[in-house]
Amino acid sequence: MLSFSLGIIIILCVFCVFAEEEETKVWDLDLGNNNDFQEHLVIKPLAEGKLLLTFQFKINSSTPNDADILRHHRKFPKHIQDALIDWRVHHFILTLSRGRYFEQEWGNIPTLNPPGAHIWATFHPSKKRGIDLWQGLASYLGALLCTSLSTLTESRTVPTTPFDKLSNLYSREGYLPSETVCTENLTPWISLLPCNSKSGIAQLLNALAIFESSYHSLTVEAGSDCHGENDCDTFSMWWKQTLTIVLNTEKSRDDKYSYNFSL
Repeated sequence: MLSFSLGIIIILCVFCVFAEEEETKVWDLDLGNNNDFQEHLVIKPLAEGKLLLTFQFKINSSTPNDADILRHHRKFPKHIQDALIDWRVHHFILTLSRGRYFEQEWGNIPTLNPPGAHIWATFHPSKKRGIDLWQGLASYLGALLCTSLSTLTESRTVPTTPFDKLSNLYSREGYLPSETVCTENLTPWISLLPCNSKSGIAQLLNALAIFESSYHSLTVEAGSDCHGENDCDTFSMWWKQTLTIVLNTEKSRDDKYSYNFSL
């Protein structure tokens, strides 16, 4: 994990970016790769003096038989493991976003999420009804991240087609456009990280700067694959969290941009 000096490094990097306004630069910093857990930060200047920051944390693959990762949950979030197993989740994506991202002015980003809360999920075959698995997952994640996902009942959601159209997975999607993203969502989102905000690039997460930004989006994504011949004897699991922020910068008298994202 990284020390507090990381903040100084990033501030210097961003200063160098804006010192050369005519040339667009992207700082892609792979700041941690400790066997299973990885953390990644991308810094990109946008038009109008905006600054795009993308924080990503992930564990590529792990199995319940891995005592270090799952049994003691030192890295893999226990709440995410419980959700995947209890509701037989194959893949889910949950986003909480606020603000508007202007693609024409700022350019494309890998994933553009709409304002509010959005959840999409597919489920392994089960003796339970698919809608019951969906409702259980939505209620669980809603309680975990302090959102109103439990209101996404069958009448307020739609069935969707899994990425693998040939599979027999149950898939469903729901959207709450009026859901407000606030500190009550950010705090439990950060708590899912192995060290919360005490180490690594998570030390740079400043709630005030995030919620004063032009656009920000929290994402939790996870999935599992069945192994074994007897109805998923074991699972392999993966997990990823992403925070995308468009920071507002200030223009000085000498036409240079600066920003404040300090702890």
